[in-house]
Amino acid sequence: MMSTYASSEWIRIRNRCLNIQAQTIFWIVLKVQLLALSITNSYSIEVIPEYRNSPSIRVISPLQGSYNSGGRCEISWLIENFSPQASSMEFNASITDHVIIFVNGIKAISSPEVEGNVFMQQLSAGAYRIDAMLGRYDELDGITSVLSNHVVEFFVDLQPPISRSISSTFTPYQPSVTSERGIQTDRDIIIFTYHCNRPNFVRMQANALRVFMQDRFAVVVINDAQAPDMRDAISDAARSVGAAVHETPDYLDHSDPGEVVGRVVTWSLQHVALRHYPGALLLLLEGDMFPVAPFSVARYMHGYALAGVQQGRRHATS
Repeated sequence: MMSTYASSEWIRIRNRCLNIQAQTIFWIVLKVQLLALSITNSYSIEVIPEYRNSPSIRVISPLQGSYNSGGRCEISWLIENFSPQASSMEFNASITDHVIIFVNGIKAISSPEVEGNVFMQQLSAGAYRIDAMLGRYDELDGITSVLSNHVVEFFVDLQPPISRSISSTFTPYQPSVTSERGIQTDRDIIIFTYHCNRPNFVRMQANALRVFMQDRFAVVVINDAQAPDMRDAISDAARSVGAAVHETPDYLDHSDPGEVVGRVVTWSLQHVALRHYPGALLLLLEGDMFPVAPFSVARYMHGYALAGVQQGRRHATS
């Protein structure tokens, strides 16, 4: 009995020694591998050749978050990194429609064209989502072998579209005949409005000012849009309502949304107001601010050099 116990104990000790030896060898091998990796300081990942520089689809228009007037929209696309050789390798010749565009889940077009467009009309006002895919399309099998996709969201309103040919001279707005007149002043009243992404707000704001302002005034639109198409649309909207327009320079830093408003306002006062409208009474309005009752700038500013309303927000106080 004693001999059996000693034998089993010896076997257990031997197995423990073997486990310790195996763990030691494992850690030695691992450390050698890590040392080799740290010495070379590099490693390579093999890229599958068929996915390198593959074609990709991009929606050119409308822009993300843009507004389209008149209940219609033009959708344009472009396939990048495209070549006939890549096309023959990646698309089945019997299935030619490799551009598939859906709008709010409904197919708008399937096309073999590398670059093209489709017009949509009689759209209801609201938000829309474009899903553009590069792949294979069949009426029975649907969409397969998708190589690339691009999603764009945009909005549609039913306002008449702005004509880019409109370039009317500015005539100061007359107060509404139904409004109470403001107090007399010999100073020009200039309203600065700041816009960056809503061209339709330029028209809406101008119409609201015509209705409720009690003074003779002029509107100046400060255009701070970053995308070229959006900047052109805002400038066209400003000219269509007879407003002067000044575009902010490219060197303004837009990296911090909380500070860019202050930079734009400072620039507009230093480079526009002081140069072009010295001595005028200025009213500064954000692009999404609309008067809803009769208002007189001259009466509001009477006896004051600077007036305003403090606004408290979670992230800032202005």
